[in-house]
Amino acid sequence: MSGRYEIPTRDAPPIARPVHKYSVKIRPVEFLKMGLRIVGDSRSLGEFRALAGSRPCIYGVYDRPLGGLQADESRCRGCLRCMVEHPEVATIGLNPAYLLLGDSYWTPEHVLTVWYEAATGRVPVRGAGYNGPFKGPGFDAIWTDMSEIVRPTRDGIHGREHISTVVDVGRKPSRLGFAGGRPTPARGRWFEIPLPIVLDALALADGKVLAAMTAAAARTGTLCILRSEEPLPAGVEPSAVVPRLSTEEVDDLPRGVRMVEVDDHEGLDLARLRERLPSGIVVSVRVAASPRAEQRAVALALAGADVIHLAADGHGREIGGARHLADLIRAVHGRLLEAGIRDEITLLAQGGIAQAEHVPKAILCGADLVAISTAAAIALQGEILAGRAPGGRLRVAVPAFPVDWGVQRLVNLLGSWRDQLLEVLGAMGMREARRLRGDVGRAIFADEVEAEVFGELFGPAPPGTASRAVL
Repeated sequence: MSGRYEIPTRDAPPIARPVHKYSVKIRPVEFLKMGLRIVGDSRSLGEFRALAGSRPCIYGVYDRPLGGLQADESRCRGCLRCMVEHPEVATIGLNPAYLLLGDSYWTPEHVLTVWYEAATGRVPVRGAGYNGPFKGPGFDAIWTDMSEIVRPTRDGIHGREHISTVVDVGRKPSRLGFAGGRPTPARGRWFEIPLPIVLDALALADGKVLAAMTAAAARTGTLCILRSEEPLPAGVEPSAVVPRLSTEEVDDLPRGVRMVEVDDHEGLDLARLRERLPSGIVVSVRVAASPRAEQRAVALALAGADVIHLAADGHGREIGGARHLADLIRAVHGRLLEAGIRDEITLLAQGGIAQAEHVPKAILCGADLVAISTAAAIALQGEILAGRAPGGRLRVAVPAFPVDWGVQRLVNLLGSWRDQLLEVLGAMGMREARRLRGDVGRAIFADEVEAEVFGELFGPAPPGTASRAVL
C-alpha cells in the first residue's frame, strides 16, 4: 500500500450513563470554605465555581460542580491530592459500580480503558500510573523488548520515520518463478490490509451493530466477518466483508468480496469449495483452539486453506484444554514452520484480545493479525452478561445507539489501538508490523524466566500449569 495511512478519529462521547472508576464525596460546607479561602474574598457562588475549582485538583474534578457542589467524577484520576491537601473536604474511593464491570477475565480496568479509547481515539493515560501486578496470566506474562525507546525518531506517533502496520492476508507464493530470464507474475491468493486487526460480528446479531462494524471496517480499510445468514448492510463496500458460509452458499457471494470463511469440520473438502468459488477468492478456515489445533492447522494448510483462523473462547482459552491463546499461537506457528509452509499462509488469532498491547504480543507469538469481537461490543458500551454463548463466546448486551455514533466509536478504538501498536514497534526499533511476526527473541516470557531462574530451588511446575509463584 502506498501513502501514509491514517485513521480519522474524533470524539464520540458515551450515550448511556458511563461508570467512573472513582467515587468522589465532598463535604459541601467545608468545600465552600476551602474555595473561599483559595479565592481570597467573599465572592458569589457562581464566581466561586469558575475561579476556585482548579486549585484543589489539577485534573479539574472541581472545575465544573454538577448539581450544586457535586464533583465531576469523570475527571478523577485517583491521584489523591485533594485528600492529602484538604482531608476535611474530600474522600476518594473506588466506585462500587466500577467493580461490577466485566467478568473474571475482562477486568473493570479493561472495560474502562476500551470505553476511553472508543470515546476519544487517543492513547489512555492515567494520572496515578500503573499500580497493578508485574505479571499476570496469558498476554500479561509477556514483556516486550523496548530497547530502542530512547530513539525519538522511531517514535511511532510523533517520530519522523514511517512505521507500517500493513499485513498480508491469504496464500502467498513460496518461491519466485522465472521464464526466459525474467520473473513470472507471482501466483497466489492474497491482498493487503493496512491494519493487523479485523472485526468479528458473529456473536452480535443486532442490525445496527452489524451496520456499525461493517462500516467501521470499510472506513479503516480492514475486514469484518459476518454470518452467512446476515444480509449485507446497505451501502457497505463488499471488499470489507468476509462472509462465513457453508459450501452450499458459495453461489450467493456478493460481487467484490475478497475473502470467505468456513468452519472446520469432518469432511471439509477445500478442493471442491475452491472449484465453486470465483478465481482469486481467499479462503479462511476457522479452527477451534483445542489440543489438536496444531495438527489440524497444518493439515488444512496443506489441503489448500489460505488463512487459518485460530479461535479461542472469550477469555483466550482453548476449548477442552488449559492453554492460553498466546501459547496456542506459538504452537501453531511452530508446527507450520516445521512443515515448511509458514510463509505461505496467514494465521489469524482470536479470543481474549482485551487490550491494545495484546495485538503486538499476539503477532510476536506468531500470528499475522488478530480478530476482535468482545472489545468491539464493549466499545459500543456493551455489558458482559453471565453465561456463555455456543463455542465459548461471551454474551454482550449492547444498548440502542445511532449507527453513525457506533461507527465512530469503533473507528476510534481501531485508531487508538493502532497508535499503541506504533508506539510498541517504535520502541522495539521496528518499522513494519510484518517484521514482528514470530520474533520471540524480542520478548521475555515470564514463566520461562521463572522456571530457568528458580527451577532449581522450587522444582519444575506441574505439567499443564503455570510456573510456581515466587514470593
